[in-house]
Amino acid sequence: MNKTQKIMLFTSAILTIASWLYVVYNYSALPNAIVTQMSFKGDVNKYNDKSTIWFVLTIFTAIQFLIFRISQKQIEPNYNLKNIDVQKTITLCALPYISFIMIILILGSIEKTQNLLLDTSWFIYALLFATGLFLITVFSLIYKNLTS
Repeated sequence: MNKTQKIMLFTSAILTIASWLYVVYNYSALPNAIVTQMSFKGDVNKYNDKSTIWFVLTIFTAIQFLIFRISQKQIEPNYNLKNIDVQKTITLCALPYISFIMIILILGSIEKTQNLLLDTSWFIYALLFATGLFLITVFSLIYKNLTS
């Protein structure tokens, strides 16, 4: 595993652990119904039982483990990339992105539940920025490492 891959795994692990710890720390203070859907303006559209936050954490964490396992099982390069190491790096790029999306969703849900007047309109911009950065990173890695 090269340095870039280790940095991606470390960043992803820190954000994922932070998400879990944030929920563990705040769970008992949450009301029975938490915010699960907001409009682009930050207005609350839907509430669900607070136990759904564990489901969100579990799904996002499982997706990360699945992507990690896929990256480790790759044995030969596909998609006209230079080598298998590049392919694994491109696959692992998704981990910090998914971790960031998870922590933003968790923070948004918990903070909006605890303070309904909180302005969460910036969340959509954070998600769009993260998505744009992720796509630029992946496409630049692919472009720089094509064989033909």
